[in-house]
Amino acid sequence: MSMTYSVLAAEARLTAALNATGTAPGASVNGQVAGGGLLVIGTSALSGSTGVLCTIVLPSSPPFTIAGKTATIAGVPLSGFPSANGTAALAEFQDSAGNTVASGLTVDVADADIIVGTTSLVTSVAVAVNSGTITTQ
Repeated sequence: MSMTYSVLAAEARLTAALNATGTAPGASVNGQVAGGGLLVIGTSALSGSTGVLCTIVLPSSPPFTIAGKTATIAGVPLSGFPSANGTAALAEFQDSAGNTVASGLTVDVADADIIVGTTSLVTSVAVAVNSGTITTQ
């Protein structure tokens, strides 16, 4: 059963969770250091390192804006080249050491947590992340 938070509690919860994306030592992804954490886009089987299609470095200061019960990715559009071909369905936020901070986010061209230009990812074509939000109850 889900729990409903007050706006103040929801903001604190989102802030604590999303601040964790930038707390680990920076990993290098395609030559960029992940000071603000990572957005990992994957197939419907995404879990940790399984089903990963594309890893995008988040901006380091700050990677999110939080208002009310919603966190929004800062610095969009973001882009990255897929490491594998496939259909994007899920995403997760990881700290810069690759530890999952938030998972189960939906990916699509509209009406999803993470909005991309296309869900058909190909290694030779950059994927564009047009927006992304996390909402808590």
